[in-house]
Amino acid sequence: MAGSVLESPGLIWLAAANYADKAAAGWFYKLLASPPLVIYSTLFGGDGHILAAFYILFFIDMAAGLAAALKNRCFRFRRLGLWAVKFMTYSLCIGIAGLVNLALARSLGLPLLDVVLTILIASEALSIFENLSELGCPVPPVFLKLAAGVKSRAGKKLEAMLDEEDGGAG
Repeated sequence: MAGSVLESPGLIWLAAANYADKAAAGWFYKLLASPPLVIYSTLFGGDGHILAAFYILFFIDMAAGLAAALKNRCFRFRRLGLWAVKFMTYSLCIGIAGLVNLALARSLGLPLLDVVLTILIASEALSIFENLSELGCPVPPVFLKLAAGVKSRAGKKLEAMLDEEDGGAG
């Protein structure tokens, strides 16, 4: 039996690539949600509210994914490491966007951090819809179609590697 995902550097990089790729996929549609969040951030207190909303959605997604895995009897302890990699990858993206945002704010005034957070929030929302669908909850088909569109090649390869190491179980 294989150990934790975190014990395999190759899987860590593949998982990080998967999450970055999923966040970037469908960026145009995810950006459509950006203007309301930027306006909210500007009017009611800055990036802290949006950042809090993102991390709340992250943990809701984690709970929904865990519930779906338990319901479908495909829970594996070693896959819990994927959430740690996802958390670190997204936090790194947010940190880099925040630093670039600080550097550009004086000269260009672009709300880069808000845009990055919007993209990540949309990614988490799609993941939550996917997990709710697996739990048998009714989900509008448009969200499932969008979620299917963000599947990455890295994600498919990662799932195949993990399934192979787990002995073919999903």
